[in-house]
Amino acid sequence: MPTNKAASIRHRVMDRCFSNSGKRYLWEELAKECTEAIYEFTGKDIGTISRKTIYNDMTYLKSEAGGNAPIVAITDNGRKYYTYEDKSFSIFNNPLNAKEMDQLKDAAFLFSRIGGLEQFDWIEDILPKLHIAIDDKVDAQIIDYESNLDLVNNHLVAELFDHIRYKVSIRCCPQ
Repeated sequence: MPTNKAASIRHRVMDRCFSNSGKRYLWEELAKECTEAIYEFTGKDIGTISRKTIYNDMTYLKSEAGGNAPIVAITDNGRKYYTYEDKSFSIFNNPLNAKEMDQLKDAAFLFSRIGGLEQFDWIEDILPKLHIAIDDKVDAQIIDYESNLDLVNNHLVAELFDHIRYKVSIRCCPQ
C-alpha cells in the first residue's frame, strides 16, 4: 500500500474514478479530483498534482503491490481517458497478496508477544479477529463477539481461541 497519506488518498480517488461508468477521466481530471480530495481530507492546499505523479500512481495501481488494477486508456479525439476494463473491479475488494498476508501474520505474532502487558489488554480482544482475517482455514464462527461490561477472565480468550482453532484439548488441574 502507499507509503504516505497523500498517495493513499490519490489511490482511493483514482479507484473511485476508474470505477465510474458514467464518466471518462483525462489525467488532468484525475489530478483535479485528487487535489480536491486531499484538501478535503487534510485541509492542505497542495497545489496541482503533476502528470508524472498521476502516471506513476496508475503504474503502481497496475502492479501487484498496487492491486493489479485493470486500468485501460481509451483514445477519443486524440485524448486519452482512463478507466477500469472491468467496472466492478476495485483495488479495495482484492484479496491480500502473499507478502501482505505474511506481514499480517508477523503483526499478529508481535501482538501476541506483547499481549500480556496490562497497557495492551486490548490486544487480547483483537487477536482472535486478526487470526480469522489472515487464516482462511479458520472457521469464523469459533467466537461470537458481544459487548459485556461484566466480562471476567478476558485474558483467556486468545488462549481458548487457539485451543479451539487447533483442536487442542485443555487439561484441567485436579482441585
